[in-house]
Amino acid sequence: MRISSLHIDDQLTWRGGQAQVLYLLKGLVQRGHRAELASPPESILGERAREAGIAVHDVRMRGEADLFAARKLGRIVREGQYDIVHMHAAHAQTIGALACAFNHRPKCISHRRVDFPISSGPLGLAKLKYHFRV
Repeated sequence: MRISSLHIDDQLTWRGGQAQVLYLLKGLVQRGHRAELASPPESILGERAREAGIAVHDVRMRGEADLFAARKLGRIVREGQYDIVHMHAAHAQTIGALACAFNHRPKCISHRRVDFPISSGPLGLAKLKYHFRV
């Protein structure tokens, strides 16, 4: 069974999390799956993914509540008809969840790359974000 997935990372820099995303993308493609990336135009991950022959969608993401980015991602998700949308960073999760909210086809998943507990933060939004189901 061939799976199609869109991976969202909003970071511009290159750190361990971005290396993990690139390894995952390469591994999925090598196994015959369709795996694509949505990242800011100037991100190092996007540049390295392109070099590896992976399709990259440039999406400028300006913070966690960027409705313009969510709208653009929603269009990409709808047109790409992905089975899975995988969000790889905290801000990317919020934008990706908004993008997926109006697209009923894909399964939307997220993971945290940190080892500290989720705090309630202001208004308890962090807990709400990590327990949001699309």
